[in-house]
Amino acid sequence: MATCFYVINDNELILLLEEATQEIIDKVIATKPTKVIALDKLFKGNDQLKTNTVLQMKDAGIEFKTI
Repeated sequence: MATCFYVINDNELILLLEEATQEIIDKVIATKPTKVIALDKLFKGNDQLKTNTVLQMKDAGIEFKTI
């Protein structure tokens, strides 16, 4: 599998630019970043995955935004 996310400044920020799946989201959360920014189009209209991601990030204390 190719790099699914980019870690910036020693886990301060993670960028999701290519793909968003539950497996990838789990890996991102496991790295314990401060912030995560994802492209909204990666969720491909999967509102359930997006909502679950928002809730999982909040529970983990991670600031999450989509653009």
